Amino acid sequence: MELLTYFQNRRSVRHYTGEMVPKEALAQILQAGMLSARGKALRPWEFIIVRDRSALDALAGCRGAASQMLREASCAIVV
Repeated sequence: MELLTYFQNRRSVRHYTGEMVPKEALAQILQAGMLSARGKALRPWEFIIVRDRSALDALAGCRGAASQMLREASCAIVV
């Protein structure tokens, strides 16, 4: 499948199973994030993996409906 086809067929998931995301999968996701386009080859961002339930609940409450999916998530990557 070509890259454009992947982008055309992507979808957002906002309901989760609660299963823990394997560390290997998180490492791949972070690696992909580090490879994203950036100006002047700078990396002005940091990635923080949040697995603590109380922290996820607090994040879920910080943006109203836009972040409610974090109440079901087992982790989040904060940029």
